[in-house]
Amino acid sequence: MDFLYWLTVVLTCFAVYYLFTLFTERKNAYNALPNQRRLTPDHLLQHTSVNIRPIGHGQGNAFAQDYIDGLTSENFDIGLNVASGDNRSGLDSDEIKLIMKDERVSFDSARLIRQQREMLKNNIDPATGMPLDPKAFTFK
Repeated sequence: MDFLYWLTVVLTCFAVYYLFTLFTERKNAYNALPNQRRLTPDHLLQHTSVNIRPIGHGQGNAFAQDYIDGLTSENFDIGLNVASGDNRSGLDSDEIKLIMKDERVSFDSARLIRQQREMLKNNIDPATGMPLDPKAFTFK
């Protein structure tokens, strides 16, 4: 009876270790695949004439590539843009991906952080949307 108890404990430890390793290494396993074996959705390719690259190698220049790279959410669904054949330049995906990685935030939060930085760069208060220039004149 004691033997079965310890056998169960050891097997449980191995199972937990295996699942933890599997979960933490899944990203590395995917990145180890050659680019030719990574699939891109065919329904996206028919709606755009943009040069689509595999995930992680986007130029940050089209909604289709941003959609393939996973830069979409419930609040900002660019799949609708792709399905309608929208060929605008899309998001600044490289900067958004960098913010997501560095700040460890979601896609929506990264878009907000980027927008606030752009507003500050253009001398606009991100909280109010009002110009920070003391010479600016606004109506109330």
